[in-house]
Amino acid sequence: MNIKIDYRTFIHGGMIPIHRRLCLVAALGVALFASALDAREAILVGQPRRPTDEATIRKLEEERRRAIFQLDYPALERIFSERLVVNNPGGNFVSPNRRVVFDRLNRNSSFEIAIECIVFNGDVIIVMGGETLTNDSATAADRTVQRRYTDIWNFENGAWLMIARQATRIPAAADASANAKAQGDATDLEAIKQLQTDFESAWNRHDMKALAATVAEDVDFVALRGRWLKGRKEFEEYHSAIHTKGFKESVRTTTDVRVKFLKPDIAIVQVTGAIKGVIEANGTLLEPMPVIFTRIVTKEAGKWLIKASQNTLVGEPQKGG
Repeated sequence: MNIKIDYRTFIHGGMIPIHRRLCLVAALGVALFASALDAREAILVGQPRRPTDEATIRKLEEERRRAIFQLDYPALERIFSERLVVNNPGGNFVSPNRRVVFDRLNRNSSFEIAIECIVFNGDVIIVMGGETLTNDSATAADRTVQRRYTDIWNFENGAWLMIARQATRIPAAADASANAKAQGDATDLEAIKQLQTDFESAWNRHDMKALAATVAEDVDFVALRGRWLKGRKEFEEYHSAIHTKGFKESVRTTTDVRVKFLKPDIAIVQVTGAIKGVIEANGTLLEPMPVIFTRIVTKEAGKWLIKASQNTLVGEPQKGG
């Protein structure tokens, strides 16, 4: 089933130059297309000038798909205007030259299209839809490529010819997942893990200056027993105090560090480990305590720092023998 919209009441072809009509109609088509991305039926905007125009354009779109898939250049020459311009998926504008377009085509294992919107405007028809290309010999990241496309067809010399095309690559499901974690590189990953190593090492040396150097100036740090420390100064003062008392012999160990990038310069870090050697105010030595840190770390002036941290004790402290 198709959705049909007659826009002739507000766009009159005769008095508006062709480039203005193209822009107006394209804008209308994009708006309608965006509102129906999840719909399966094609959107038809306006009225075809000839009864056969819709069927003809659908046939030409299929011929374009077949010819590109099979690298059938003679067929493409028959349906591409000599004035064809293309904004290709790589973001490059190709000037009117069919041969340049042909030279940039690649062989694929499969090539499918789905027409989702057709805009009729006299002797100009705009087609919007999606494309899926598969190349079994490509790397895993490029094996399946999905694109949004817009084709513009013009009726000239008694035939419909493509005069312009825009294609934009969109992330596949796997790419979207990769984008969600912001593609933190190996260097940043190691730097974040080193940050935890530095924190633990400073703690175990009871070097509070070095410990404070691992946190941001405006850090929000919730300590093991629920104290909310605001800023590096308060963080250092608090830890200096406890490391002269019950934590003066304490030692931290880390069993696992997990990093999830939100952006290239922001990540969530979850650290599991334990603290041993903690002495209560009455002199009782506590058993090693399993703990979990959940942290937000940020890259500031090229250096990773702890921006926020929540420390959680797993279970209740147990007294030693």
